[in-house]
Amino acid sequence: MQAILEALGELDRTYHQDSLAEYEKTWQRVDQQVQQTLPGFTIAYVEIYTAGSDREPLGSMHHVLLPQ
Repeated sequence: MQAILEALGELDRTYHQDSLAEYEKTWQRVDQQVQQTLPGFTIAYVEIYTAGSDREPLGSMHHVLLPQ
């Protein structure tokens, strides 16, 4: 599981720092890793909000795992 969390962080960095082609290659590699390790999950790019009644946006986007 730690390897997948690190790979999602790598996707975040690649999205902001590298070319679209490099991001696509990284995404395909991470997606394959997710499918092998956690079948039934997919990668999503989402805006993060705080928990609770306020639900304030934190202003950050991250790659996360989402059940299909």
